Amino acid sequence: MWNGAASFDIQTSDSWLRVGDNSFASSFLTRADNVRAHLLARGADPRLCEDCRYIKPLDPTFRLYVNLFKMGGSARSCQLCQMIRRSLAVARLESSVQDVVIYRDGTNLKADGRERPILRICAEHESPNHKDIQVGLPALPQAGSDAHFELVNEWLRSCGCGPLPSASDGGCGGPGGGGCVGEKTGTPLEPLPGRGGEEPTFRPTRVLDVGGPDPAKLRLHCTAESPGRDDYVALSHCWGTPAEEEWRRVCTRAENLDARSRGFAFGDLPRTFQDAVTVTRRLGKRFVWIDSLCIIQGDTGDWERESQLMESIFSSAYCTISATSAKGFNDGFLRPRQTRECVPIRNAPKDTGTLWLCETVDDFRADVEEGPVNHRGWVFQERVLSRRIIYFTNNQTYYECGGGVRCETMTRLRK
Repeated sequence: MWNGAASFDIQTSDSWLRVGDNSFASSFLTRADNVRAHLLARGADPRLCEDCRYIKPLDPTFRLYVNLFKMGGSARSCQLCQMIRRSLAVARLESSVQDVVIYRDGTNLKADGRERPILRICAEHESPNHKDIQVGLPALPQAGSDAHFELVNEWLRSCGCGPLPSASDGGCGGPGGGGCVGEKTGTPLEPLPGRGGEEPTFRPTRVLDVGGPDPAKLRLHCTAESPGRDDYVALSHCWGTPAEEEWRRVCTRAENLDARSRGFAFGDLPRTFQDAVTVTRRLGKRFVWIDSLCIIQGDTGDWERESQLMESIFSSAYCTISATSAKGFNDGFLRPRQTRECVPIRNAPKDTGTLWLCETVDDFRADVEEGPVNHRGWVFQERVLSRRIIYFTNNQTYYECGGGVRCETMTRLRK
């Protein structure tokens, strides 16, 4: 029997450690109106069979014995049986002829000793009696929505890796601060130039100005034309395999450099670049650096000069946007997401508020490390150099900095 002593830190097979972060989640959800409204909208009364109606996953002795052949009938009418059956299929347990044993491990439900959870438990409020249950979102908002960007901006605001508030405010260093620790080196990260120190001096040669009075018009901005330094966002993306004509239309070349400096239409950009502009604006920034727009293509001299600046471009950016799920610049990355099921539990303890069982969505290795953008040769350099990266994947958005990885479910991942 399960002994009820599971830690909230769960070692995953891909070396990422799931870490509960109820301090951030509770603080954010009490202030985030758009996200709060999305959360409360998931409280509809579910259709449940007689067995699932009385399930108590927080009981110390909780174990669920599932016979997949017998479940077939109930899965046609019971939402929880349907969700369990789908999750077991993902875990490749759908053909098991014996009962599958489901048990609780912290804030997750696992099956037959498999490392990856089949379901996650999500609470509306932090409970003093169930501190290992993650407060969070039962279902994620759509990419590009107000609720989505409310969370993304909160990640940036609370980060201690150099932008905005320091880690002494909590931030990435966790409760009590202490700053971010580099996941790859294990050593404290130094603040970015100008983040709490002297004014930074580096600026890319060119950036795309997306903050003019007309949102339908963009302009290629030469930074030497204006004094001072404004924050910019950098884009990491896949070019894909565009035809020669399309490549010439999209890229900045010597022939169209002057015209682009005067201004051009937002609609002239491919979908991935349009989404990058949208994200930059939603982050409250005016400038974005995109390689094929800010480096003159076909000009060997310009490429040789600018390629020597890549380290500074990515390390000095406010953050890096990673179009992780886009295979080419026509794909875009603010696409509609697959609807994920969640079922409120009727017999939840009163101090947790609403309690949900939800489909597992946190899979940083599959979503990011094995995503399309990571097939590029430059991406390792861009990831190592960037202090903050926002990964837009098909399943959810992740945020990585020196303190680890944040997920939209409010879970944190650390090495």
